[in-house]
Amino acid sequence: FEYLFLMFLLMLSEKPADYVILETGLGGRLDATNCIKTPVLTVITSISMDHMEYLGHTIPAIAGEKAGILKPHVPVVYDTSDGSAAAVIEKKAEELDCPILPVGNTSYREVLVRDGVLTLVPHLPELWQKRWKEEGAPERLTVPFAAEYQAANAMLALCAAMQLKISPMAVAEGIRRT
Repeated sequence: FEYLFLMFLLMLSEKPADYVILETGLGGRLDATNCIKTPVLTVITSISMDHMEYLGHTIPAIAGEKAGILKPHVPVVYDTSDGSAAAVIEKKAEELDCPILPVGNTSYREVLVRDGVLTLVPHLPELWQKRWKEEGAPERLTVPFAAEYQAANAMLALCAAMQLKISPMAVAEGIRRT
């Protein structure tokens, strides 16, 4: 992973990009991607009991390792489906003065799964709701996966994109075409 990441950074030095989305290899604190000192945004998806030999044996311990990717004053979009993980992320965000953008089961409603497609109605912060409507974004998001947990993933992507001021129409279309 580290070698491929280094190759990627070299490629970027030769051909810069407007935005780069980096996924950590394992966690956050000890991850090679943590060398990026000034990200524009950090996103932490749901936290589960994975890579326990490296990250810890409890959800809060794993969340602590993953929260190690947070940087001072950089906004963080994160999944709140596990309260103990969310609490760890929120504490670290407070220590680093990171604006928080929590995404949980109140971030969407009316989840329907039909014919292998999931649809949901986003419940966005008021400022984003106005922008969503003004730009003519659809009332329902269409996610081409039938798993209900994809509703949270779609909302994490949506909130991250809205934070980056990406057009709501482009976000809705991007999620639909995933």
